Amino acid sequence: MLFWNGSKEGRRLVLQCGANVVMPNLTPIKYRKMYEIYPNKAAMYLTAEQTHESVMQTLREIGRTPGTGRGDSKVK
Repeated sequence: MLFWNGSKEGRRLVLQCGANVVMPNLTPIKYRKMYEIYPNKAAMYLTAEQTHESVMQTLREIGRTPGTGRGDSKVK
């Protein structure tokens, strides 16, 4: 089992190991502690804009690009 400690390095590691979904926290900072589901989640104290840039930078660093589709299957 892979242990992830919520760090940016952890995010990079899980993406390199095959993860294909990133779930950034876009809740306003002043409310995050009230809605914390995953302790030590990466970017806990970054704004939505800073989190977006951090995720995009990580993707660039590992040679990945984000999808632009809806994210679901078109097969019904």
